Amino acid sequence: MKKSVLNGMMTILLVTSLGLAGCQQNKKTEAKSSSTSEVVKKKAKAQTKEKSKKKTKTSTSTTSESKTQTTQTKTSTSQATEAKQTTTSTQTQPAVQPTILDELNGKNFIFSSGAGGWSTTLSIKANGTFSSVFHDSDLGVTGPGYPGGTVSYSQVSGQFTNLYQLNEYVYQVDITNLQYANPIGSSEIKENQKYDYTETYGISKNNRMAIYLPGTPISSLPQSFAGFANGRVPEGSSTLPIYVIQGDMEGIFVEY
Repeated sequence: MKKSVLNGMMTILLVTSLGLAGCQQNKKTEAKSSSTSEVVKKKAKAQTKEKSKKKTKTSTSTTSESKTQTTQTKTSTSQATEAKQTTTSTQTQPAVQPTILDELNGKNFIFSSGAGGWSTTLSIKANGTFSSVFHDSDLGVTGPGYPGGTVSYSQVSGQFTNLYQLNEYVYQVDITNLQYANPIGSSEIKENQKYDYTETYGISKNNRMAIYLPGTPISSLPQSFAGFANGRVPEGSSTLPIYVIQGDMEGIFVEY
């Protein structure tokens, strides 16, 4: 009887020990599982953050590339627009139209009555510039050193500006920038003649001049014109076959 009780008690103790051992083993397993789960979670979280960073970098890179492409597109568009505007401006820029002064370039005129040995010439150059020479000889006025007589002489240059059309046949210009080759009032003896330097008759007293075009009715010119035509307008002609330039104070220059 005692032996049976003892065996029973030992059995109970063995079972209890095994139970306790099993519980401890379960706790260790659970702890290990919990630790493993936390590690997995940490790794998953780290991987998620890494993916997020990569996405952010990719997004930033994509945005930067997009901005660069947009800037390049805007620059290209701006350059194309500027090129187009330049081309359009070049294409639409009106050609410079010749003026009456351009047509007069290279033409020569003379103001003279054909009597008295005097004349004033007028030569038109580019851009309305001109040169003029006045010459009046008086061979009877002599003196020591100038037995050949006296010459009233003037050489001047200037420019026609402010071209203005008065009507179908007549233009008007201002006379500007007159410059004399020799001081007015001075004189010198050369080639046995005395040269008295004066103003240019037909030019100096004028402020402006009128330009009559070929085809102008002769009846619209002053009556004094006939005295200076010097045969350059056919008798009986009703219109001008040449250019004529008249000063507002003096001088009627006929093309020759």
